[in-house]
Amino acid sequence: LFNGAFGACHALELAYVFGTQRTPKADAFFGSGPEADALAAAMTTAWASFAQSGRPHVPGAEDWSRWSPEHPVAMVLGGDSRAAHPARFDLEPAWHALPEGMVGP
Repeated sequence: LFNGAFGACHALELAYVFGTQRTPKADAFFGSGPEADALAAAMTTAWASFAQSGRPHVPGAEDWSRWSPEHPVAMVLGGDSRAAHPARFDLEPAWHALPEGMVGP
């Protein structure tokens, strides 16, 4: 939407968690159809599982283990939900790569 002007939009996932991505005119922002519905189903399931047990779980997907710097793990949610094991993320170079003035002192 808007050529990515929103970037990593804070709280964007909430429409999928609560199933409101189908609200009229919201599809311009969230998308629509089977993929958006699958994402909403996976997010709702993961959040409800986390609230109930302290561990997010999506049926059919590998266990979403606890994140640590030594073993980072994320979850790709949607119709093909799966654990993702990214390479170690080095935070310091990422901060320095941001444009001047984008981050406070």
